[in-house]
Amino acid sequence: MAASTPTPNAEAPDQELLGRARGYPRGAHYFSWMTDESVRVGTFSGMDLIDAHNVLSRPANCWQYGHGALDADFAYDHGGTSNAIEDYLAHQRVMGLLIVHEGRILFERYQYERRPEHRFLSHSMSKSLVGLAVGLAHKQGLIGSLDDPLSRYVAALAGTGYGNISTRQLLRMSSGIRFMEKYNGKDDFAHFMHVMHSDGEVAAGSPL
Repeated sequence: MAASTPTPNAEAPDQELLGRARGYPRGAHYFSWMTDESVRVGTFSGMDLIDAHNVLSRPANCWQYGHGALDADFAYDHGGTSNAIEDYLAHQRVMGLLIVHEGRILFERYQYERRPEHRFLSHSMSKSLVGLAVGLAHKQGLIGSLDDPLSRYVAALAGTGYGNISTRQLLRMSSGIRFMEKYNGKDDFAHFMHVMHSDGEVAAGSPL
């Protein structure tokens, strides 16, 4: 199997439903994808062109990944059937798939006309980066204890659901706060995101 070659697949699941005929357009705002699947690909790979954002500048010296080859017989089991990575891509809505092992890129593939230069929305992957940042802050003494309530560091959260939980609980996603995600534009996720974009993160968490 060819490795580290960022070439697009010829076909991908639900291409027309996801907006291929329209060039995978972006939504007018972040929430557009919840009710219009045809803007989902464009929105998830173009958030920096939709909403205001902060840019983290790259350092002068960047570590570069090396390249390697994925074993030709690499496969995974699904329902008792052996599948290759190409089978996974053919059945999943995946814009980009990158396999990295020991600092080397073994596999890189894109779908839906996406390319390496696109900036993909990271979703839950960003939680790992937040966890690393919190660990560094704790090591530097900026956070006294992972068991401190969040209100110690964000005073505006005092008396709210999120303000009463610990940093450790937040990192483990074990706050106990009811939060439904159905991605239908009417769930807790939609409400949280609307309030966050209009009034900020603290306001979004305060009513809970």
